[in-house]
Amino acid sequence: MISTENPGWGQGFGGGRIIVPGTERQLGAFGLFRPSPSPGQATGEGQARGQTSWQAAVKHAEGGVLWISLGQLLEQNIPEPELTGVAATHETWVLDADVPGKVSGSGPLAKRFVEVARVLEQCDVTVFLVSASPLPLDPANPFSALALVESSEELPVEGIHGS
Repeated sequence: MISTENPGWGQGFGGGRIIVPGTERQLGAFGLFRPSPSPGQATGEGQARGQTSWQAAVKHAEGGVLWISLGQLLEQNIPEPELTGVAATHETWVLDADVPGKVSGSGPLAKRFVEVARVLEQCDVTVFLVSASPLPLDPANPFSALALVESSEELPVEGIHGS
């Protein structure tokens, strides 16, 4: 889930962040809160609006925000037109980076990782890439241009509201 009062909202691809290790405090600074399963619904059974062929990867989809498992997204090899269609209705994506070792190098998941990043960049989706450990990003991957937040002490203070 996400609050629309966060500093990354509506700034497009460049407004996203890579958040390591993805603590509750780090996520909260950007208005992000890990989705919990609904009663009777396992995490991963949400749906991207209008799409059903890859619902297993979706952890939460509501209010223009898509929270999704990066590993499942990459393994499903979703066609670019479908990704583009979902990006049109979900302008903010939170990618749980659950495959750090598999997205580096030249394997099929690494290539798919770059393809997905390019589609999201072209669609100007705000992306939050959340990972428990640092991701080895190739400079050719558009995600490498996102600002890195590695510590709760480095959180931005501009644009955050509260009491």
